[in-house]
Amino acid sequence: MTLTLPPPPAPASPTTLSPFSRAEASRVLSAAKLGEVHVVVAAPGQGKSMFMREEIADRIKAGTLSRVLWAVHAIKKADSLGREAEDAFKALGVDCEIIRPHKHFSSNTKAFQRQFDWPRTPAVRIISHARLPMIFGGGGGLSTRLAGADLLVIDEDPSSGVLLASPTDPYAPRAWNEDGQEPADLRLNTLAASGDPVCVALADVADRAAISAISSAASGTVSGAVTTFASPNNYASAHGLTGTLLWPELARLHPVNTSGLEGALVAVHVRPEEAVLIAVALTEDAARAAAGGPERLRFGVLWPGKTDLTGPALLRYNLRRPLNFNLPVVVLDGYADEAYYTTLFAEQSVTFHGYDPGLLLDVECFQGLALDPMHESTIKALENRTQIAEELARQAAPTGRPQLMIASKKFWKARSLLRWCGLVEVAYHRVGKPEPKRMHWHAGRGLNTYAGRDVYALNAGRLSRMHRHHTLSAVFPDQPLERKRLHVHAEGSELLQMLNRGRQPRYAPPLVRPRIVVGQSQEDVRELLGPLISRVALRDYAPSLLFTRRSHNARWRDMTAALAGELLDSGHFPNGLTATLLKGLPKNGSSSAGSLKAWSALLKFTRTCPVGSHLHSAYHDSGSWQYDDVMNGGASSDDGMLDDAMAAVGLTKVAGKPKVYLKPGATKEQVSHDCAEFVKAHQTKGVAGQLP
Repeated sequence: MTLTLPPPPAPASPTTLSPFSRAEASRVLSAAKLGEVHVVVAAPGQGKSMFMREEIADRIKAGTLSRVLWAVHAIKKADSLGREAEDAFKALGVDCEIIRPHKHFSSNTKAFQRQFDWPRTPAVRIISHARLPMIFGGGGGLSTRLAGADLLVIDEDPSSGVLLASPTDPYAPRAWNEDGQEPADLRLNTLAASGDPVCVALADVADRAAISAISSAASGTVSGAVTTFASPNNYASAHGLTGTLLWPELARLHPVNTSGLEGALVAVHVRPEEAVLIAVALTEDAARAAAGGPERLRFGVLWPGKTDLTGPALLRYNLRRPLNFNLPVVVLDGYADEAYYTTLFAEQSVTFHGYDPGLLLDVECFQGLALDPMHESTIKALENRTQIAEELARQAAPTGRPQLMIASKKFWKARSLLRWCGLVEVAYHRVGKPEPKRMHWHAGRGLNTYAGRDVYALNAGRLSRMHRHHTLSAVFPDQPLERKRLHVHAEGSELLQMLNRGRQPRYAPPLVRPRIVVGQSQEDVRELLGPLISRVALRDYAPSLLFTRRSHNARWRDMTAALAGELLDSGHFPNGLTATLLKGLPKNGSSSAGSLKAWSALLKFTRTCPVGSHLHSAYHDSGSWQYDDVMNGGASSDDGMLDDAMAAVGLTKVAGKPKVYLKPGATKEQVSHDCAEFVKAHQTKGVAGQLP
């Protein structure tokens, strides 16, 4: 038995420029034969799943289909793709149920087991991708009862469920949850306790590598033996030993003989059929390394987490499972890569059906909306995030269109006011709009739940280098350039999938298209999409607030512009504003005599301003004021902040002293006269002190 694969073939695919339709769904189903995989490539929102379900429902009612499996990534949550499919099939009058994991049934084992029995009447059963290898991977569990289906439809890329990855891999499926099996304990010291020489040697290699790395760190040198993998937000996620750094050391300690490895793996709860694959692949990769063959990364030692190598070392593996489908298979994937699927399903004949990619996504780009995961507790980060939340809330107010926010999972975990969720809650409450729906990257592929919403992607959904070096090595163990290409493709397709959540292409003119806004520059989006850049049309986003790159006081300009705008609207300043008067506004930190007089006059004037206005709140109800937490700014050392704020309300600075900001057509003398008269008319005798 061998897991070595030939270089992936690149057969020509039948591609048409017509959109996917009900007729095309019928054609694909009719073309699919036993043991064949047919991949439908049509952009999200074109109705791949809907048309396929409608055609399946009609064939069930006509008696040409009886048992259908429909596989999706997620089945648990109310808004999961599995629940969406279940509701759709039931609406079409089809008997449909989701195959639930063991823990869903608590202690009712019989109820869990009964769901694997096909009913006597036609039915659709919805399964998770993680159950596919349990049905078609050569095991002997309950799931194999479902293998007698007439048709399998896989909705979206099933890689996370199909590939065999150790639980140490963050991209690995958690299939053991499905049937209540204990998770595999892959700590090398536990495996070594079995006495298996390979496990003992691996544990010894891990110990030596850890000692070497710790000694190097203590001496100020860098150890080349251990690679540190970081997640896209620059936090270290794991440390690993693999490839040419692993195999020679392992062979030196003990010739690789995996005769006892299968038993050692099964003893720590690895499934028997998986233990066989692991042992065969380990033998194969060790032999290639001994013969001087190309470096393979399918196996390694991993120290998970952000800490150093003092924690337990684990066995890490990433392998492609040979699945044996004895039924027709249809895959629905909007951005499927032909070489990848041909190799993923190497035991089957794979046919591609390509369709019109549809309208280009209209994507607005603005780096200022990027959520920075670093320095979370700093005032600078808090100000920047608050400004982003206020900007998005302002965008919701005029359109009334609901929104969807997409960010890394960590941003949705806490509701403290110092965290992102709390900032969003406050900002939207202030403008009287409901909070947006939330999603995180790598979740919700294929969902139609958010059609019609404006989509705001606030950071990049990148994949760790572990995906490129480890996960993809399962499919392409000997093609590093192909792994690199597919890593770029995976990141680009993930971005397009998430940006498509609002189903923008469905809203062709004259309908108003939902917006798609990303917190990245156009250059960054082009780099992330790679060859998939042809699917989008990029343009710059025009913010309503004053974003300044690397500002330590991000909202001071917005605050000052809001106050100045209300002064201009009051009718007292038809020609503009003087810098001296503006220094009397809150958060300026000025203590000159002119500023104190201006502050006194504004204090008296704002008593008559509408309650809830910025001017009234700033002077008389600062505790509830939107900008009460803004730091002082705009001093002589950073006059540019004041210039920016005045430009935002349509005023132009005039050089020289005294400094004034003019409306178009006004003169410096007119502005100075207006402001002097205002201060004189509103001066309160005996008021002195410092500005707030």
